[in-house]
Amino acid sequence: MPHFYFHFTMDDEFFPDRMGQNFNDLAAAHSHAIVLASRVMSYCEIESRTPRTERWVVSIEDDAGRVLMSVIIRCESAACDVRRVPPRPSRLGSRSC
Repeated sequence: MPHFYFHFTMDDEFFPDRMGQNFNDLAAAHSHAIVLASRVMSYCEIESRTPRTERWVVSIEDDAGRVLMSVIIRCESAACDVRRVPPRPSRLGSRSC
């Protein structure tokens, strides 16, 4: 099972993921990156803080340190909440596991 790392970049700050997690594929890692970004933004809401930046990036890397994908979350002047992003349709259709 592939191992992925999820590094956060906000403004000029870099927050490395030193542990990473196993996922079946890059699509599952992408979904996890969206969840991570949502959790960070939720924390800001709970703490009554406004995000310091208009752009957050979650970079997904493999064990070799190659960036496989970057998830860019843009926060415009309206409230930014990635939990409202509709889920991507599955390429496999509506089959269940």
